[in-house]
Amino acid sequence: MTATNAPWLQPHEDWNLHIGDCVLPDLADCQGRSLASLRLRSNLGCTVVGIERQGLMIPLPGPETVLYARDKVLLLGTVEQVKAGKQFLHTVTVSPASHTVFDEVSMEVVSIPVWSPLAGCALGAIAPAHRHGVLFAGLNRHGRRVLNPSATEELRAGDEVLALGTPQQIRDFKAWLQEKPAESGEARP
Repeated sequence: MTATNAPWLQPHEDWNLHIGDCVLPDLADCQGRSLASLRLRSNLGCTVVGIERQGLMIPLPGPETVLYARDKVLLLGTVEQVKAGKQFLHTVTVSPASHTVFDEVSMEVVSIPVWSPLAGCALGAIAPAHRHGVLFAGLNRHGRRVLNPSATEELRAGDEVLALGTPQQIRDFKAWLQEKPAESGEARP
């Protein structure tokens, strides 16, 4: 989107028209909205004259054209109008409602203790995702690593698993994993 591939993109100072571009951020407020609904021309005085999307140029997009994150948008207007348009298109509003559990997910290495009742059990039988919401991203057994272990993989004492979940899910899983078996004659909760 330069003057070399589209001569009309050259600045027209005698008309006080300028062209500027901006790339929409991932969480831009304007993503998923049509150009008509954004009302850039009526509110800010600038016009979208082109969009580059994943290497494809959309010249003179119509009012029904929808903007997406990482679109490179070409704005036409005065310097002030283009600046205001860029600022508007770059707006990202982060509200408490936009926070999701996905933002809290992390990975933690968890060791299988010798006394664990899970030692010798297949992953499918213990179902960590079903019981605690924890997924196993990997298993380390004496330096041999298995990524995304299958349901038939058996846990052994001393294994390390790479657990994926929220902090609370991982805490619950660790507590369950590290419960010592009940002594003979004692009832287990």
